[in-house]
Amino acid sequence: MLKYHILFPGKARQILGVDECKDYQTRLQGRIEIHYLANMGVFTQKMGEFAPADTLFCALDVLGEATSSEQLAVFIDKNQIHYRHLLLLIGSADGLPADILKQCQHKFSLGRITLPHQFMPVILCEQLYRAESINKGAPYHLGHKRSILP
Repeated sequence: MLKYHILFPGKARQILGVDECKDYQTRLQGRIEIHYLANMGVFTQKMGEFAPADTLFCALDVLGEATSSEQLAVFIDKNQIHYRHLLLLIGSADGLPADILKQCQHKFSLGRITLPHQFMPVILCEQLYRAESINKGAPYHLGHKRSILP
């Protein structure tokens, strides 16, 4: 099972939906950690603190691959064979710096609409829980009955 690390540019008090994040952390048995960085520039210096050697680096980026919940479930299922940790980077209102994006093995987009980055931790926590529910065949995700995947 993967352990999820969400890197958020800012402070805990800036996140909207803190209680909901905690709920999803509980549902996933503590396998989600949210790390706060006041300055993303220190990320490359502190990478080892957040990412053991068996970590898959992913970024949320407006130019990334548009990904459905079902596609995220498949991505997680395939990659948990090779990795024990999944690091998800959230950019600030200006996105992630190019040097950090280059270090990411995969870039996701949650769509073309503009969302405040303060909502992203709770959205990611929910989507990770949904993806695991899809992979387990749990009824949380009703979309599995009309999946867009073959």
